[in-house]
Amino acid sequence: MPLAQSYPYVLHWFGFWPWGPLICLGFFALMVVVMIFVMPHVMRMMGMCGRVDQPETQGEEPLEILKRRYANGEISDDDFERMRSNLLR
Repeated sequence: MPLAQSYPYVLHWFGFWPWGPLICLGFFALMVVVMIFVMPHVMRMMGMCGRVDQPETQGEEPLEILKRRYANGEISDDDFERMRSNLLR
């Protein structure tokens, strides 16, 4: 039994044999290009990726951040004094 009779759908992707697989490969290549080059730009525009600054520390001086962390109890007395002396040098 010839191949075309047993599996007719294999030889007739999108109609003609030479164009069907080429159309599939072209579509796959287009999707890869979109995923690699276009999606990161779209995601960045939508704010889904990239650097996101924390609003509470944006524009603050390092000493103000240190004082806020100390007031919130995030760092100990010794750590605060050590970091403050490093900042004031």
